[in-house]
Amino acid sequence: SMGFGPTSGLFTFTFSATANGEGKYFNIFNPKDWYQLSFVETNGKVQVCGESQDGLKHYFDISVKEGNVVLTEDGSPLTYWVGQGKK
Repeated sequence: SMGFGPTSGLFTFTFSATANGEGKYFNIFNPKDWYQLSFVETNGKVQVCGESQDGLKHYFDISVKEGNVVLTEDGSPLTYWVGQGKK
């Protein structure tokens, strides 16, 4: 699931995933651009679609690495929120 981030004046969003009905994985992201975010399914694969202010669409793969949700676009990870202690 996606949600609003804990910041004011800086665009962040939360992303969490569950396994067997329990919240297991979580992260806070700070994208470089403002995005309109949604889930999309393409060829049986669920991704996050982010549309930038200039109308370009970005597609992020969803995975878990070292216990954290990771979103990647063409193999490059989306920036974590620095306040989360990650880069």
